[in-house]
Amino acid sequence: CPDAIPLTEAAAFDTYGATTDGPINVPTYSPEPSACDFPLGDEQVHRDIWYTFEAQCVSTVRLTTCESNFDTKLAVYEGLACPPAPAIACNDDACGTDLARQTQVEFQTHEDRSYLIRLGGYSGAFGQGTLTFELAPPTRTSLRDFALFSRCFEGATEFCCFAQDFNTDGSGDLDDLPAFHQTFVGP
Repeated sequence: CPDAIPLTEAAAFDTYGATTDGPINVPTYSPEPSACDFPLGDEQVHRDIWYTFEAQCVSTVRLTTCESNFDTKLAVYEGLACPPAPAIACNDDACGTDLARQTQVEFQTHEDRSYLIRLGGYSGAFGQGTLTFELAPPTRTSLRDFALFSRCFEGATEFCCFAQDFNTDGSGDLDDLPAFHQTFVGP
């Protein structure tokens, strides 16, 4: 995790030759269940590669390895400490085939916070693929969001501009202004 790769767009990866250097997940069930519990009793993310993600807005991030050629696992940790605090989200089998199950995980971001993303395999599996991510529109609005929205349509390339698709037509553009206005000031 000290050599984590900054994640700013989809990233091709290859875990061949990677070693396991992250902690074993320890799920808890009482008094409240932990955010991460891998099924099938394998709580380790084997042969892992680490990424960092810097959130610039409050949003939901979806990470996927659905086009990978092996059984993948993902874990997300808030902060950049190594070893990290307990995972805030994880997944083992969300997509793919019976022979190569892949991963999809969603987590809530907080403005100006950093996250570690750990990608590896189930039970020592390794291979290649692409780590993709999507950003949902901000889950709350503020004057800062309005300022960001304005900058995005003036040509800014901030990462959160990709999440400005308020009318869910597949692109962040001026057609989103009425939906953004309704989100910002209400119906």
